[in-house]
Order: sequence, then C-alpha cells, then structure tokens
Amino acid sequence: MKNIYLASPLFNNGSNNLKTLINKIDKVEREIMLAENIKREIDKMKQGSIALVNQITTVSKIRIYNPKRNKDVLSDIRISNKKLDLIDKAIIYGLTK
Repeated sequence: MKNIYLASPLFNNGSNNLKTLINKIDKVEREIMLAENIKREIDKMKQGSIALVNQITTVSKIRIYNPKRNKDVLSDIRISNKKLDLIDKAIIYGLTK
C-alpha cells in the first residue's frame, strides 16, 4: 500500500499565502514611510508662499537637490494653471511697464 502525504500540499499552499501576505505588508510599510516623508516636507513648507516675480532667475540643474527622482517626496508638487497664468501676467507687466 502506498503512503499519501497530506502535509506537503497544505504546507506549500500555506507558505505561498504567507509570502503573499508578507509582500503586501512590506508594500504597505513602504507606502506609510513615503506618506510620513511627505507629511514632514509639507510641515516644513510655509503657508501662503508667494512668487516674487522680480526675483525670478535661472537655476542650474546641479543646484536642485530635491526632487531628483519620480519617487522623491516633492516630485508631485504642482502649481495650478491659474497661478501660473497670474505669474505670467506679472512677468509680462514687469517687463513692459
């Protein structure tokens, strides 16, 4: 009579489920760390920041230290089109007055 081992399939299936759960936990932990970094950067920012149009100048890429990659904390910070239009108008006014 041949022996049938039941534990092996149960162990393999449970082991795969455990690996999947560990991967999900790792992903969530990375997302939490990113959220904490974003919160820290936002806390450093000043409320009501302003654009001093008369002080706009070119900046070398070498001087930009953050964000350098798509996953950096400030990489998704954007100025609305409405605000950019206001800056454009102020620049034009400053150059043509």
